[in-house]
Amino acid sequence: MLLRIKHVIRPFVRLYPRVLKLIWRANGWRLIAAAVLALFGAVSGPLQIWISAAVIDRIVSAVASSARAITPASMLFPLLVFAVLWGLSHAATTLQGGLNEIMSDRTYAESRFEINEKACSFDLAFFDSGQQTGRLELLASQNWRLYNSTTMLITVLGQFATGITLIGLLLSISPLIPIVLCLAVLPRVFVRSYFAHRLYAHYTGKNEVAQLSGHTGRLLTQSSAAKDVRLFGLGEYLMGRYRAFTADYLRGNQEIILARERAMLPVGLLSVLGTSVSWGIATVQALSGSVTAGGLAAVFQGVQQLGQTFDTVFDQLGYLYSNNPFLSDYFAFLDMPVDVVPGALRMGADCATMTPVPTPIRRGVSFEHVSFIYPESNRPVLDDVSFELGPGERLAIVGENGAGKSTLSKLIARLYDPTSGIVTLDGVDLRCYDKHAYYRQVSAVFQDYPQFHLSARENIGFGDVTRLADEVRIRHAAELGGATAVLERLPGGLDTMLGKTIARGVDLSGGEWQRLALARAFMREAQILIMDEPSAALDPLAERDIYRRFVHLSAGKMTVLISHRLASCKMADRILVLEHGKIIEEGSHEALMTKGGRYAAMYTAQAEQYVPRPLDGKTHAEGENG
Repeated sequence: MLLRIKHVIRPFVRLYPRVLKLIWRANGWRLIAAAVLALFGAVSGPLQIWISAAVIDRIVSAVASSARAITPASMLFPLLVFAVLWGLSHAATTLQGGLNEIMSDRTYAESRFEINEKACSFDLAFFDSGQQTGRLELLASQNWRLYNSTTMLITVLGQFATGITLIGLLLSISPLIPIVLCLAVLPRVFVRSYFAHRLYAHYTGKNEVAQLSGHTGRLLTQSSAAKDVRLFGLGEYLMGRYRAFTADYLRGNQEIILARERAMLPVGLLSVLGTSVSWGIATVQALSGSVTAGGLAAVFQGVQQLGQTFDTVFDQLGYLYSNNPFLSDYFAFLDMPVDVVPGALRMGADCATMTPVPTPIRRGVSFEHVSFIYPESNRPVLDDVSFELGPGERLAIVGENGAGKSTLSKLIARLYDPTSGIVTLDGVDLRCYDKHAYYRQVSAVFQDYPQFHLSARENIGFGDVTRLADEVRIRHAAELGGATAVLERLPGGLDTMLGKTIARGVDLSGGEWQRLALARAFMREAQILIMDEPSAALDPLAERDIYRRFVHLSAGKMTVLISHRLASCKMADRILVLEHGKIIEEGSHEALMTKGGRYAAMYTAQAEQYVPRPLDGKTHAEGENG
């Protein structure tokens, strides 16, 4: 029994001081005000019972003596005090309810600040881990447990104070009654906490059914799957799967709830028995003359109110206990060192100190026998890759999907560190540079660029947040990225809100979003420029415009261009051909075409797509010569 009590109490001692600190940071004086209101409400009920008992005893005494010394006027004062207490108690309860709601909202916001700030501190490898992203999603979806704890803690505080006051009142009448009540009600908290813990474990997706139910539900509601669901007629099928998964989940949930209610039935009867025994004790003592009529009335009211108080306290403690697994996960997430995630960026073992990033870069970037495997995978994406990228050089990287092109660009940007081998800048291991200082020398537009549903100014200015107020620079970046025409069509210019997150937002086409992404990349005056499929969403004319200006846009920068449109690679100084994570060819466009290898075959096959063929399979030229 003592071990069980220790098991229940230990998490409260470990977790709730931190919860209170969080609530205090979010609310400050509001927490004190709520506690004062809760304490006032806590003592007003027992005081009303004590006043009513005193009034009854005075009336009974007057009637028994037939002295008629007590007049209705003499009863006015205690009755007035009773009414004032009642009114103030009602006002305190009303104010506390509103204050609790405000505090819950502010606590929710503060906890989301903490979650988001911590998420921002992790490297990209964190978001490649299904376990970690699932954990982050769970913390966000279950965050209500933390801000509900605000109301619960204050309720427990007030009810605990009420209980202490009522126990003191009952002890003054009959010391045995509070002991009986406590013993009768105490098992309730253990039953409630046990089943609350089981429900949390079931609810938070620690079983496959809950995870599959959540996934299929998101497929039906997220825009990313909406086209396929409608085009392929998947709605009815997915709804069937969703219903089946949800039914399995609800079945398990129901089993736990029914088991809890079966266990709560004898516990509830024990509580009723404790109340009945307490009333019996008070009645016997009243018949013996050791308890007055007012005392008997106080016992009947006090026992009933104390029983309700116990129920509330233990129910709230049970709910708070059910929050403990979430709170443990929440604080463990906040305390987790960023470098414990597999694949996290680390300082090189041979780096004595952080080296200043060279400005300008003189020797360039070098890959020396680099291999890379993504976290939670065992398949090498890059395998023993070696090459150099010199200052001012334009490097194109080509290959089939999955060849490792984008991964290679992310290693250049130092979003990842190699699994083996080394990447250097001017002969120094990239891990010896402060990553944030290095990032300031890198600009990029990735193929999976984000759409910021904020202003057009921010969508471009995020390329260099220190110059968000520099409209001249922003418009120059827009011109470089071919986004000037996009801005001219916006009703509010740079201050137009983009996307459909809000009703007044202006949505853009895929090509327009990509132009803004390009402008964002050119906003930063970086020495290294990475362009990963920079024209994938552009129409042919816009794409031609970008590539015509490619030499000018990349002037003086170390530029990495990844593109499936091999005609654009002719503008590069050098081309790397990747296949299965290895460099199989390297050279200029002319040299690789002369070689007649893999690049030449890819280029020729792609060029033939633009040569019209008649039904007999011959080109027009072949037909004329034939």
